[in-house]
Amino acid sequence: MKRAICAVPLLAAVFCGSASAGLIGSAADFTVLANTYNSGGDHSIVHGNVIAKTYASTGNGSTINGDYRSGDVLTLGDGATVTGNAQSIEAGTATANTKVYGNLEVGGVGTMGDSSTVNGNFISGLDGTIGANAVLDGSWEVGAGSVAAASASSNKVASDAVDTDTAYLNSVKQAITDDMAEATNDLIDAKAALTAMGTGTALAATMTVDSTFYAGIYSAASWSTTAGTTLTLDAQSQSDAMWVFNISDILAFGGVTTVEVVNDIFDNAEVWWNVGSVASPGGYVSVGAGADINDRTNLVGTIIADTYVDVYAHATVSAASTFGETCGGVYSTTSFVAIHAGAIVGGEGCQSNEIPEPETYTLLLSGLSLMSFGFIKRRRTRKTTKTV
Repeated sequence: MKRAICAVPLLAAVFCGSASAGLIGSAADFTVLANTYNSGGDHSIVHGNVIAKTYASTGNGSTINGDYRSGDVLTLGDGATVTGNAQSIEAGTATANTKVYGNLEVGGVGTMGDSSTVNGNFISGLDGTIGANAVLDGSWEVGAGSVAAASASSNKVASDAVDTDTAYLNSVKQAITDDMAEATNDLIDAKAALTAMGTGTALAATMTVDSTFYAGIYSAASWSTTAGTTLTLDAQSQSDAMWVFNISDILAFGGVTTVEVVNDIFDNAEVWWNVGSVASPGGYVSVGAGADINDRTNLVGTIIADTYVDVYAHATVSAASTFGETCGGVYSTTSFVAIHAGAIVGGEGCQSNEIPEPETYTLLLSGLSLMSFGFIKRRRTRKTTKTV
């Protein structure tokens, strides 16, 4: 197969040398952020925390290695696992065979399904139900005057329930709202900083052959890859190698596409997929499906889209490097994030993603002139999540 090479060595050298390891951004606390709903397919995996402005649901046998938080209704599919807290402003259901390692905390009606397990506390603002053979290790709280119902085969009986600490539950709900708003604002600022870096190297509308790009800034109105192609991002053994892709409208990766970083000897490369902007709102991202669990679409980098992001079946989105055990991130500033069956977002054992901050620095382009661009600072949080 033919291979194209995009070389911008001088830009890469100056651009990458200006990268900073400063700390920024509350959005770094989440691997997935959706400004409407988040959905997870059967046996999908997210390594890190997930937050959605409206409802959140995850499929049968899925795993969230972190907290799962919803601004509306939260639903965990049959056999799903959440290694942190499962929280919602409205109703919340941990269906049959689910396991929550932290607390199940919901503002409305709460339900633990048959054979479900909650290692922490089960707190609901209204009625609370514990199904057959379910196990609750912590305390059980239901809204004052609400119904507490427990199966005879569960390890709790209705008389175990106490009135919910309303002040505490309200603080949980307010935290979801506040964190969602703050993180979204950080993402909007990040997009502005990335867009301010300019257009850099113009890309053809479709990558049809295996290609190699050196660190730098790339742009297109819309950009896609042909199924089965490989994009190699060559760090050339530089410290803080960085690739920024400013795509105005649509970013679409074909099925079984591979995007990989090589020659990253410092293990701190960064890849940013910035889709849509204030000047060109409405950009979305599609990560094509892998053929099966053993023949996956593999993409590195952080995706920030104006509208929706679809990560299709058997696709993986992960960090460009493992430095600081960071996650890859998938974010939408106005719409949904869907993670389909068998898809994976983030890296095993990762902690949090890193979000850019607007700053100013100077780049020397081909010895011609000095040009001002925004530059990226990175946040490395130390919030650890349990991996199963």
